[in-house]
Amino acid sequence: MLPGRNKFNKIKRLGAGGRKFFYSKKTYKNPFFQRQKTSPYRRSRGLPKKNRLIIVAGAAAAIVILWLLFFSNLFKINKIEVSGVLDYQAKEIESMASALAQDKFFGKNNLLLFSKSRLNQALNEKYYLQNLNIKKSLPHTLKISLQQKQPAAIWLEGDKYFQIDGQGDIINQVDPLNINRQSLPLIEN
Repeated sequence: MLPGRNKFNKIKRLGAGGRKFFYSKKTYKNPFFQRQKTSPYRRSRGLPKKNRLIIVAGAAAAIVILWLLFFSNLFKINKIEVSGVLDYQAKEIESMASALAQDKFFGKNNLLLFSKSRLNQALNEKYYLQNLNIKKSLPHTLKISLQQKQPAAIWLEGDKYFQIDGQGDIINQVDPLNINRQSLPLIEN
């Protein structure tokens, strides 16, 4: 190989008479082992193996956690406790809660996915409640405690009869044949 002149290897020397001479170091180049020029547009090879392993392990852990929380039997509702009402009403409320727990898209009977607001709305539509408390008790129990409004009097408006509570709020409309006038006072308008 012949020595090549390289503009980076030039050395400036002052010769006799103040003339400048340029000398260069000998550089040998092998065309088969030259470094390739890197382009700013060239893609890198991606993430290092350690980072790839961390990302894959994190994704696998997230999938396992999601499966445990939402699709496994770990948080399945096995027991529904109802307090504050009679036995036959407690059975009705248990069946309403278990029907609402049957979610068609995600895990069935999952305590974490159970909607307390939907049960609250359904119970308030069917019963006249003074107090309602729904509590999720991990891992398998749903506790419902409620208190119904107690009628204080019967109010007659025209030819319709209504049960009212102690504050004067209407609880519901009743059939005139089912009214026991000895137990509750009758208020006529």
